[in-house]
Amino acid sequence: MDELKEWLIGNGYKICKNSLADKQNLCDWYAYWKTDAVKECACNNRPPQIIVTPSVIAMHDGTRYEIITVELAGEDHGLWWKFSAYSLSPKELMENLGMIEEHLVKAWELK
Repeated sequence: MDELKEWLIGNGYKICKNSLADKQNLCDWYAYWKTDAVKECACNNRPPQIIVTPSVIAMHDGTRYEIITVELAGEDHGLWWKFSAYSLSPKELMENLGMIEEHLVKAWELK
């Protein structure tokens, strides 16, 4: 996941320690990027962020799974909404992040 982290930084994402990661997840960071969405989140009157959360899970047989979730969450009309793309491999994320970001923002901006 180090390569993914560096790639995300190179694409404008900020990295934070994931203090909420469960004990099964061997990856202790997540990445975020403030979108350029026109519609703002009602709770803070700012555009929502896109959060990239990688998970590395080690099975008892030594198999390791790398799974990534990309999500956009925000409040609108008194309700909290969460849009996501999930179960992505690092390769799928790197090949599709622009399209994923675009689709999540479009979903958020639906009136």
